[in-house]
Amino acid sequence: MLSHARRVPVTAIVPRRSPLLVDIPRGVTVFTGSEPVEQIAAHLDRARGDQVVAVDDFEVIGADSPVGQLLADRFAR
Repeated sequence: MLSHARRVPVTAIVPRRSPLLVDIPRGVTVFTGSEPVEQIAAHLDRARGDQVVAVDDFEVIGADSPVGQLLADRFAR
């Protein structure tokens, strides 16, 4: 059944200590939020289409930060 499974790009934005920063799962691109917002935007552009974006923890990033605004512009509905 899973032989036809499709890989979906996964991006994690982890602005503080997290197990994701110690043992990054294979195939996951991790940002800490301290990177230039243009770098994160370029990565998201390359992963167009179906993708998973996990944020742990958005409250730390803040809705008014450049990364928070980028995520809201791209994914908020």
